[in-house]
Amino acid sequence: MKIKTMIEELMERGYSQGSIADAVGTTQPTIHRALNGSDIRYTTGKAIEALYAQQRAEGRADSIPCPERRDGDRRQGERRESDRREAERRT
Repeated sequence: MKIKTMIEELMERGYSQGSIADAVGTTQPTIHRALNGSDIRYTTGKAIEALYAQQRAEGRADSIPCPERRDGDRRQGERRESDRREAERRT
């Protein structure tokens, strides 16, 4: 089964692209690209396969483990904070 089909079925069960991304440790744009047929990392594809298999075995869609924050979100927040401090220092 293709990754695109797995993502579509998870979304039919009520998941958003963002919640799938959180569960597999990637970003929402990566999930969007996968839905449009673009290549994704092997590890991301395997994580989507594992999530799909888990949800299919459980027969429900309400148990995706969502981390509080992905590392990318943390780094982005750190960059914003750094930019804010830099702007304050210039004024």
